Parts: sequence; C-alpha cells; structure tokens
Amino acid sequence: MRLRFLVGVIAAFAVAWGMNRLAALTILNMIFQDPALYDGAIGLFTQLIPAFAGGLLAGLIGKTYGMQAAALAFAVWLLAGALHPFWRILPVTQASEHNLGLYFLVRNPVVALAFGTLGGWLGAQFATGRFMLADRTPIVIDGLEE
Repeated sequence: MRLRFLVGVIAAFAVAWGMNRLAALTILNMIFQDPALYDGAIGLFTQLIPAFAGGLLAGLIGKTYGMQAAALAFAVWLLAGALHPFWRILPVTQASEHNLGLYFLVRNPVVALAFGTLGGWLGAQFATGRFMLADRTPIVIDGLEE
C-alpha cells in the first residue's frame, strides 16, 4: 500500500506539472480574438485543471488513500511554490492585472492544493466503487412516470 501511495503522489505531481507546461506551450502559440478568453485560459490551465487531473490520477492509483496522496503531492506543490512560483505560465493582459479572482487563480498555490485534493477524493471514490456513474437504484419521482 505504501508503494501505491508513493506512486500516486509522484504521478499526481508529474501529471499536474506536465499539463501546466503543455498548457504554457499551447496558450503561447494560440491566437485569441478576445483578451478575456486568453485570461480565462491562463486562469484555468495554470493550476486548477492540472491539479484536478493530477488529483484524479492520484485517487485512481492510491485507491483508499487517494485523497491523502493527492493532498501530499499538492502540499509539496504548495511548499515548492512558496519558494519559487514554478507553475506560472504567462502574464495576464493589462486589463486583468487587478482582477482579484484571476490573481488568486494564477498566483496562489492553495488553488492547486484545494483542487488537487478534491480530484484525489473523487478519483478514490471511483476507484473503490463507492461512486459510480450508473445509478444503483433508479430514481422514481411521483407523477413523472411514463
């Protein structure tokens, strides 16, 4: 179980950082017609989506301890980010420099910790079978039967 936990931690960090770097290359080479779309892409793909995807992978690998594996991986992200903000992709546009929401998404590593842990929890729920996409019992609402 320790090996599964350790692999989940390493995989979560590696996937999140890899997706962050891939997003940097993609956003840098795209032509955006609207500055808001550019800023939104930077806001989502800097930490939020890579951390959630890394957390999902940690949850699937770590199974029972998936959330803890993701939390540890992104706690390392948080501590390393406090020393050097390695996740930053590109600067936002001048019009969005003072947007607090975007500032939080791009510059605060707590975003990665929160969404990575959420992804780890959800991945573990899928991996252990506690959460499935198929309904275990059909939902019946009175008056809406066919």
